[in-house]
Amino acid sequence: MQGIGLFLSAPCQNGGTHNGIKCICQDGYYGSQCENSNCKNGGTWSNGGCLCPSSFQGPECQYASEVIEVKAEVNVTLDVKLQITNHEFMPELADNTTQQYKTFTSNFKQQMKLVYSNVLGYKDVEILKLTQGSVVVDHIVILALPVTEELNTNFEKVAGQLKTQIETAAENQNCDGSSSMCLNASSAEVSKGTMPVFNVTEYCQKAAPEGYGQFYFPNLTKSGLSCISNCTKSTPGFINCNYGQCQLTKAGPQCICSEQELYWYPTERCTTRVSKLGVGLGMAIAVLVIVSAVLGAFLFRAKRTKIQFSLHLDDDSVEKWYENDYSEWNTAGSFCIRNEGADSDKGSDGTGSFKVNMESVDTSLPVHIQRPEIVVTQL
Repeated sequence: MQGIGLFLSAPCQNGGTHNGIKCICQDGYYGSQCENSNCKNGGTWSNGGCLCPSSFQGPECQYASEVIEVKAEVNVTLDVKLQITNHEFMPELADNTTQQYKTFTSNFKQQMKLVYSNVLGYKDVEILKLTQGSVVVDHIVILALPVTEELNTNFEKVAGQLKTQIETAAENQNCDGSSSMCLNASSAEVSKGTMPVFNVTEYCQKAAPEGYGQFYFPNLTKSGLSCISNCTKSTPGFINCNYGQCQLTKAGPQCICSEQELYWYPTERCTTRVSKLGVGLGMAIAVLVIVSAVLGAFLFRAKRTKIQFSLHLDDDSVEKWYENDYSEWNTAGSFCIRNEGADSDKGSDGTGSFKVNMESVDTSLPVHIQRPEIVVTQL
């Protein structure tokens, strides 16, 4: 009883209920405790179907997505030196642990965030050091440029964009407030900056689901980077599956033919299909034709045999119809033949018991015998 109690107390997962014998699972789940889901690869069951993560698709999330949309960015840094004219340099500004340094750099970063906000990909400012000359702020501008087919072109432009934004801010600045900083645009120095090498192929392989990386390759456009496969439509290398759909499995792109319960597909690309119903009817008709042909041949042969037997029987009747006749047979103007062997009780063979009745022979009839001819042959 203790074992039964332990069994009954086994929890049913995922909303399953125990009926005293076993767990009754809700749709989309199975197992002794409803612990397994019909949805694969992290999919969840909801409203009668699987909700798949962005990198998977299919009724059970069993296929990898044909396209992986990514937001690829590459970090770019540019070194900028900018003079602040309305602040005097003090020794405390050289020490990044002092309160004066922290206050000054905090105010500078807030103001430069507004100045650089219109620069493509702006993220942050990192202060390197403060030096004399009123106050010269040596800082790094950090940008995250989107990876597009114009990445190199955009990188070449950002230095000029930073310089332009500094000049625009200097023209419109208000230096009255104590927290405001006056920028000397003419003294601004903007380096070309550095951009690390970005390997788009490696990036897509890492962005792909585990075990699928080898089947994805990058597709760069003006709008950005996407990781595509041979199942992606309107792209080079697209696999046309005709009556099916290209799906990405762990074995690679495969054509999954549609309505396989109704059709047979003789090729991997689902190029042509054969109706199972049509084949079934065709086979039935073919069997019927074959049976009809065999039956017809059999009947024809049987009829032919019957005719031959009938003809043979007629020939025998001409010769032997009288073998069982107990009377005499009188040929016209000739003699009488008696069938004495027709009586089966005498045990004799009727075929050899015919006797000529000589009393009925007309001896007055002339007998014509053809004279023999002599033929001489010379050797």
